[in-house]
Amino acid sequence: MKKVMMVITALFMVSFAQAQSKVAHVNSGELLQKMPEIKVVETKLAEYQATYEKQLLQMQKDLQEKSAALQEDKTSPKSILAIKQKELEDMYANYQQLQGSAQEDIMEKREELLEPVIKKLKDAIAAVAKEKGYEYVMDSTEGGGMIYGDPKHDLMNDVLKKLGLPATTTTTTTTPAK
Repeated sequence: MKKVMMVITALFMVSFAQAQSKVAHVNSGELLQKMPEIKVVETKLAEYQATYEKQLLQMQKDLQEKSAALQEDKTSPKSILAIKQKELEDMYANYQQLQGSAQEDIMEKREELLEPVIKKLKDAIAAVAKEKGYEYVMDSTEGGGMIYGDPKHDLMNDVLKKLGLPATTTTTTTTPAK
């Protein structure tokens, strides 16, 4: 009976060991910031944003000038002042509409520019994970949902190498949640 129990225990341990998944972690936010493509994305995004800022500043200046002129106008009849007031309100509505559209357009442009960079990073992480035999890689970026990560499973330097970037000297670890 003892031998049967030992065989069952051994079989259980073997099947348990086979069921274990190899898990690693990587800080994708830190990796993304180290990629040279990010500088290009930031530059293009800043240029795109500057176009809107220039237009919005000009509209704001025009609004201020028209508002000041309207307040100083003491000689125009009421009907003309009402028309000028309506023009001013329309200008302000256009300004607000452009402001909202600009924010949406800038977010869309950011996503469009980041998409190929993020794909390259994900592909590099997947390649390293496959090369090292990991079944899962968790994101250890703050807010990434990882409670604990053993530094020996941190793929940061391997992914940096895969991307052709210099390895980092410090490793980041997360601590268990309280």
